[in-house]
Amino acid sequence: MNNAGFEVVGEAGTAEGALELYAAHRPTLIIFDIILPKTDGVTAATALLKACPDANVVICSAIASREKILACRQAGVKYFLLKPVTIQKIAEIAQRIVAQSDLTKPPLALVVGAQS
Repeated sequence: MNNAGFEVVGEAGTAEGALELYAAHRPTLIIFDIILPKTDGVTAATALLKACPDANVVICSAIASREKILACRQAGVKYFLLKPVTIQKIAEIAQRIVAQSDLTKPPLALVVGAQS
């Protein structure tokens, strides 16, 4: 993410951690893995977007079920990336989000996944 011009302001392993870090930093972009402890990335993204509808959420998953993709779209997720995904693809998506944003500060990112 740093190569894409983003400062990674946090990494969380749970949905709860993601919500706390999002509230603290208000990053330009938040990337969720679809698999998280206690919940899934779709549920976590839905909760975040309900509380902060202007959040730019991207979901990464090895599971490409139509049901999950539709749930992401309905929640307001900007992009659904199918694993394996390259850092170049993530950087491309991040730059699209920056181009569509009216930023008054350098872009920040938050990464949420079970391995974080």
